[in-house]
Amino acid sequence: MSGKRDSDDQKREQRYRDQKLVHCIYTAQLKAPLDEVELEAHLQDHYQQVDAGALTGVSLCEGRRLFHVIEGPEQEVDRLYKTMSIDKVSRQTVKLVHKPISQRDFSSMSAAYGEAGKKVFTRLEGNGAPALPRTRLRSLKNRDTANLLEQFLEGRWRSRDD
Repeated sequence: MSGKRDSDDQKREQRYRDQKLVHCIYTAQLKAPLDEVELEAHLQDHYQQVDAGALTGVSLCEGRRLFHVIEGPEQEVDRLYKTMSIDKVSRQTVKLVHKPISQRDFSSMSAAYGEAGKKVFTRLEGNGAPALPRTRLRSLKNRDTANLLEQFLEGRWRSRDD
């Protein structure tokens, strides 16, 4: 299975080799709380609208708060951000960071659901390993990503409605 995954990764990199690699970090608030199944369906709907195989990162959901770190070719990252910022499930989407990167911090897409500070993680089918535990945040090469994820996990990202 690893050989096929390596081949798929090589094809993906070849397809997007001329595009700038970026990461986008943004937060949003759900209009109403979603359970794990609803959240998974919501994320999968968005991933199907882009070349999700080109994207890596993590989506965290705690209560009504969403926090996303998405990496990949600029065109695909921007398309995913656009679809998520105008969907009917969330509001108050705020882009925190959007900048070029030289390499990825994540190897696949993953999600954390529940009380992220208590590490209640959910694996999304076909999207790789569960989200990084807090102890591994220090290993992320991009300090903006690590700092913002840690702040979210500490409960320091709140909307005006909380």
